[in-house]
Amino acid sequence: MINKKLEFKVLVMDLDILEKAVEMYNLDPTSNVKFQIINEIEDSLNSATIQSDKYNIEEVFRLGYRLADLENYLQNKGEFDW
Repeated sequence: MINKKLEFKVLVMDLDILEKAVEMYNLDPTSNVKFQIINEIEDSLNSATIQSDKYNIEEVFRLGYRLADLENYLQNKGEFDW
């Protein structure tokens, strides 16, 4: 674990789904990092800036996987369309 602030930008299809994925991730008792969305830009291609006070690359990957899994789940339910 790196006890250093991390800030990164992501491009997403839907900012609401990103918010939900971050919330779900932060509530997971197995996660060692709490992520926070600090900026959102809603445009033809949505982007967000995410930060945390500590991190390791596995946690960043797990957040991305959580987002992709949630998008897939919502798409299968017909609640999200690419």
